[in-house]
Amino acid sequence: MSSDQWNNTNYWRNQAGTEADNLQREKEKARREKEELAEQQQRDQARQSSNVNYLQAKLSDAEKEIEYYKNLLTKPMLEIAKVNQDFEKTYQEQQIILGEWMVSQRAFKELAIKLGIEAGMTKDDVMKSHSENKEKVLNNQTEHGNNFVNSNEDEWAMFYAPKIKLKQGIK
Repeated sequence: MSSDQWNNTNYWRNQAGTEADNLQREKEKARREKEELAEQQQRDQARQSSNVNYLQAKLSDAEKEIEYYKNLLTKPMLEIAKVNQDFEKTYQEQQIILGEWMVSQRAFKELAIKLGIEAGMTKDDVMKSHSENKEKVLNNQTEHGNNFVNSNEDEWAMFYAPKIKLKQGIK
């Protein structure tokens, strides 16, 4: 073999080796990229699974809290007030309003008994008249505009008046 042929053969042999090395490197690079992609997908899947588990736990906590409040709302207002400061303030204000109303009603009752006695009635006569007047109030038949409700469309007339009548034995 001549030196030119030898050089030419060596050149092509080197080219083929270099080309094979390049192919091998590309194959190795593709394999590494594929492994890295698979690892990244596993990490993403684990993260998503972790997120799903976290969200499921949060949902479960929220459902428990909803059940707690649903149960709490079935209790007397005083019990609700004991566990909720915001509601306690509202409850106390409502109790003050009810207390003021009770004082007013007792004052009117006292006045009615006093005026009844001055008019020659006994306390029992006044109380009997009181019972008769309750029926007139609930049936919207008062003489001086003290009816229970002003309209038949009113929530009081539709819902509360029948319940109060039943409880008091009034027709």
